[in-house]
Amino acid sequence: MMANEGCPKAGDSSFSSDKHAQLILAQINKMRNGQHFCDVQLQVGKETFKVHRLILAASSPYFAALFTGGMKESSKDVVQILGIEAGIFQILLDFIYTGVSDFNLRVALQTLLKEYCEVCRSPKENKFCSFLQTSKVRPRKKARKYLYAVGGYTRLQGGRWSDSRALSCVERFDTFSQYWTTVSSLHQARCGLGVAVLGGMVYAIGGEKDSMIFDCTECYDPVTKQWTTVASMNHPRCGLGVCVCNGAIYALGGWVGAEIGNTIERFDPDENKWEVVGNMALSRYYFGCCEMQGLIYVIGGISNEGIELRSFEVYDPLSKRWSPLPPMGTRRAYLGVAALNDCIYSIGGWNETQDALHTVEKYSFEEEKWVEVASMKVPRAGMCVVAVNGLLYVSGGRSSSHDFLAPGTLDSVEVYNPHSDTWTEIGNMITSRCEGGVAVL
Repeated sequence: MMANEGCPKAGDSSFSSDKHAQLILAQINKMRNGQHFCDVQLQVGKETFKVHRLILAASSPYFAALFTGGMKESSKDVVQILGIEAGIFQILLDFIYTGVSDFNLRVALQTLLKEYCEVCRSPKENKFCSFLQTSKVRPRKKARKYLYAVGGYTRLQGGRWSDSRALSCVERFDTFSQYWTTVSSLHQARCGLGVAVLGGMVYAIGGEKDSMIFDCTECYDPVTKQWTTVASMNHPRCGLGVCVCNGAIYALGGWVGAEIGNTIERFDPDENKWEVVGNMALSRYYFGCCEMQGLIYVIGGISNEGIELRSFEVYDPLSKRWSPLPPMGTRRAYLGVAALNDCIYSIGGWNETQDALHTVEKYSFEEEKWVEVASMKVPRAGMCVVAVNGLLYVSGGRSSSHDFLAPGTLDSVEVYNPHSDTWTEIGNMITSRCEGGVAVL
C-alpha cells in the first residue's frame, strides 16, 4: 500500500470564504485611520496622507513604479504628489482602501480623469474610471457628512435575553475617513427610540429601558456636544416611527405599554411643544417610515394581532389623510427604511417564519411596484438605515437566533450602491447595537 493511499487530497479539504478579502480590506482601512503600520507620507498640496506602500503599490501601477522601480521616492519617508487636488486625492485614496466612492461627484471628477488614470489604472482596466467617463449626471457639491448612532441595546453573541444592556453612548462616523468615534452620551440609556435631525440638531425621542417606556425628548448640539432635555411627548412609546416633514418632527405609532398606539404627534421646536395631530390608519410598532416630498410613508411593522406586516401607506400631514399603496413582497418588522433617488428601500428586518432577513426591496414610484434588489451580506433586524451622498448605510442590528439562544447584536456596517446594485462592508462600529437610531449631519 502506498504511504498516502486513502488520505484526503489537498483539494478535498480546501476552504474558501467570500468575505475574507472584504474583511481584510476593512481591517487595513481601520489601520490607515488609526495610522498603524503606515510607512510613507504623501504630500498633496498642503495636506499630508499617511498610507501603506504595499496597499498603494498593489492598487496602482503608478505607485508600484514609484515605490519599487528604483526611483528616488522609493526610499523617502515623505513623497510629494503633483497634479491633483488634496480633496480629490482623499476620495481616490478612500476608494483604494474601501472600494467605495461617492458617485455624486463623478462629473466634477471627470476634469481630473487624466490624473486619476495616471495615478491608478487605465480606463479600460478600471470600472470606477470608466464610470467617470460615461456619467452624465450633474455635479453636486459634497459636504463632509457625519453619521450619529444613538442609543439602542447591546448583547453578546449567544448571550441570554437578560444579558441585554440599553445604551446611552453616541458614536459618530466620518464618511470620508470611515472611522467611528464616541462623542457623547444620552441622559437616559434606551432602545427602541426614534431619532431625527431638524435645524442642525439631533433629537432622540421615546424608547424604553427595563420595560419602562419613555416620553422624553433629548436634543443634541453637535457644536457643544451636549444633550438637553426638551418637551416630552403626550404619550410614552417605543418602537415608534419618527421623521421630519414640513419643518416639524412627527412621531407615529409605537408600543405604549398596554397596547399598540396609533396616535400621531407633531413637535414644533420653536414652541418646544408636542401636539397630537391625528391617528394612523393601522396601529403598528417597530415599522419603517420616511419622508418624501412633504409626505410620510409607513411600511411593515407588527400589527395589533402580533403579525408582521407587508402593508405600505402614505400620510399627507396637510390633509391628515392616509392612502394605501402596493404591499411589499415580504412581511417585515424591525426593518430599515430610507428614500433614495425617488425610490423607497425596505431593508432586512424580521418575521416569525424566516427570522432575521437579508433581503432588500425597492419601491419604484414610476412603476408603482416593489422589486427585489441585491441582498445584504449579513441578515439583520433592528438595524439603522440612512441615505448619505447617494449611498445607503446600514449599521448594527441583530443576527438570527440559533439553538434557542438570544441573537447577538452586530457592530458591522454595510453600504449599498444603487448604481452597481452591490453591498460593501466597511469599518465596524465601536459598540454593537440594535434598535437604536441614526442621524446625519
